[in-house]
Amino acid sequence: MNDSKRPQDGHQVEERIGNRGKAAVWAVYFTEGWDDGVIWESALVEMMATTCLCYTSGLIDTTIGKFGTSRAAAYAAVSSIFLLTLFILAIAPGSGGHVNPLITFSTMNTGLTGFSRGILYMLAQTIGAALAGATLRGSERAIQWQVAGAFANPELLLLGRHC
Repeated sequence: MNDSKRPQDGHQVEERIGNRGKAAVWAVYFTEGWDDGVIWESALVEMMATTCLCYTSGLIDTTIGKFGTSRAAAYAAVSSIFLLTLFILAIAPGSGGHVNPLITFSTMNTGLTGFSRGILYMLAQTIGAALAGATLRGSERAIQWQVAGAFANPELLLLGRHC
């Protein structure tokens, strides 16, 4: 992609406009990039990655919680380290690997991410996390009987001495 079609960030917009005034810089900063398909594709990648990350993290937390261990927070922290590393490295070439609205907001404030890209990323990440939560909530009945990676349905178990 040549530089003329590349989405503009804040400092690049200011260089391009020149001496037209700060109002023109801000107008371009807020309006440029909304019609760029690459930004929308990257936002979709962010949404899918955030959905998968939150869902996987929720499953791990639910499984660890079933064991009744006193070290559940430590296990969840270690698994989060590996999950975050995996997802950031996996989607970094496609979207930058933000995976978190706070990271995206920080890069917008520092000028590393343009306004349209940042807003789309934050919306996509929030929608992705909501989808993961809804999917976890919908699969709660199946997760309820998951122990150590296997599913057990207590209604099918025979109770008594002569089983």
